[in-house]
Amino acid sequence: MGSIDSLRGVVCSLSINPSEAMLQEHHISESTMLTSRISLNCENIQDWLSFHEEFARVFGFPDFYGKNMDAWIDCLTSLDVPADGMSGVHCEPGSVLTVQLENVKSFAQRCPEQYIALLECTAFVNWRRIETGSSSVLTLSFHN
Repeated sequence: MGSIDSLRGVVCSLSINPSEAMLQEHHISESTMLTSRISLNCENIQDWLSFHEEFARVFGFPDFYGKNMDAWIDCLTSLDVPADGMSGVHCEPGSVLTVQLENVKSFAQRCPEQYIALLECTAFVNWRRIETGSSSVLTLSFHN
């Protein structure tokens, strides 16, 4: 597994204020949801613990989720592979899941370390997949 330090030179693709598209979601099972977009309210994030708790809640990370950024990367790298059991939210293979971040401006001011880590680790998830011949799987959309 690579590390965050391997991220140098990787460009993070961000979608700022995208046009509103219909949320496409299909329920695969009671604990798994197939979607193209998911919303996360950054007002619920105050520190590292609440960062990990909010992402675990929204994405349905497994009970063994380590609540650190390496574990976060591992869980989100498998968004298009439900069989990996790393989250309860998934996207179609070959597609990208957009995380619609609500109240992101105040989050960036309140928690700059977590905000930067979110950007870097999102880029790392995609870099890691591209390095193994897969396509990007994760993008961020900012809403205030």
